[in-house]
Amino acid sequence: MTLVHVTAAALLVLGLLPMDIARAQQSAVAGACELGNVSPNRWDYRRERWPAAHKERFEWQLKDLEVNHFRPYTEMLVRPTTGRSIGADLHYVLRLWPNHHRALVTLVRLGERERTDQPKDTFYTISCYFERSLHFAPDDTVVRGLYANHLAKRSERGLALHQLELLKQYAEQSPFTHHNAGLIYLELQEFDRALEQAYRAEELGIPAQSMLRRRLEAAGKWRPRDAAQV
Repeated sequence: MTLVHVTAAALLVLGLLPMDIARAQQSAVAGACELGNVSPNRWDYRRERWPAAHKERFEWQLKDLEVNHFRPYTEMLVRPTTGRSIGADLHYVLRLWPNHHRALVTLVRLGERERTDQPKDTFYTISCYFERSLHFAPDDTVVRGLYANHLAKRSERGLALHQLELLKQYAEQSPFTHHNAGLIYLELQEFDRALEQAYRAEELGIPAQSMLRRRLEAAGKWRPRDAAQV
């Protein structure tokens, strides 16, 4: 059971309203994950967000970080780059670049291998690293999708659905984001929501025979839009 679940259970016992519980949960997460320590001056992993005047410097900073703490063999969970541990390397990367997508994916895989939500030599739980990333870059749809998928795999259904609702808000006109949200809905057996995301993704240009549509068909849940509206 995560900190969020424990907090919610305790607050329900106290008879607090859902809005009060949500605020208390946010406060608990902020404290446990030290969100106040996530500097707004950290580097954003999304290259499209780099100021044109600083792109060369940002590229050099990222390359320097990865050469010293995130070599390919570390990303593949073979061995650490620094010699201490993979977890220590990942913490260093995510401390400086909170929304480093590949480091977050590697962290999740490390947690799965070690069968823990806080791998060796990391400072926070995996969920906290996601919370810190989203505190830094709330509109990063890649991170939010990864987090929702992580929560779904951990059977934290309510939290996963919450992240998916936020993901859809930030997705806007991105067909791939809607498609990937649909895949996670499908994982949660939210078939109608998955179907709606499939429709939206196709409207925005995803090929008709997408992975989401094929999986919906395999589950017997695909319906053409006209049939779904009848």
